Amino acid sequence: MTAGEVEEEPVAFHPLDVVKQNREEDEEEEESVEDPRPVGDVIRVSGEGTESRKHYHSFAFDGNQYHLEDPVLLVPEEQNQKPKMAIIKDIIETADGSMIVAGYMFYRPEEAELRNVRFEQPHSTREVFYSFHWDEFPAESVMHKCVAHFIPLNQQIPPRIQYPGFIVQGYTTLEKEGFLSLHTNTIVTTSAKRLISLFRRQSRG
Repeated sequence: MTAGEVEEEPVAFHPLDVVKQNREEDEEEEESVEDPRPVGDVIRVSGEGTESRKHYHSFAFDGNQYHLEDPVLLVPEEQNQKPKMAIIKDIIETADGSMIVAGYMFYRPEEAELRNVRFEQPHSTREVFYSFHWDEFPAESVMHKCVAHFIPLNQQIPPRIQYPGFIVQGYTTLEKEGFLSLHTNTIVTTSAKRLISLFRRQSRG
């Protein structure tokens, strides 16, 4: 230190100041996340008055855009649970401006077994089953898109490095019949037949 310079005293940081600063940064980050919003034109309107709903092809949230037929992961209800998975079939704006996403759920084998659906064959750790369980959830619960490969039972599951994502080889009605192949003829409704027909066309090979 040269003559005339004044030595600066070190600034002491209290732990509570650091916590407060981190909390303010987290709050700023939370404030920067935009609410979900519809994208594009309204494709139809249902209901009346306070029960009216506008339906869209797409919505945007947290810098990402989602469309009908996108498979997505959803925030789990409990911290120790794996994310839920659904395929988007409806994008809704309610009368109060809230955004809702609706669709059919996918189930992991262990999730289906919790509903007393039993499977006799072993499963891949990344295998999920399509279902006709319709559910609605807040658009804010969508984490991100995911990939689902529809593969017939008579084909080998490809390596994860070539086909990352989930594997779908069948569906479940969450009833006593348990697992049903995408290529089975035991399909319960006309709507189900159309969907399974689509999955057959999407299957590899």
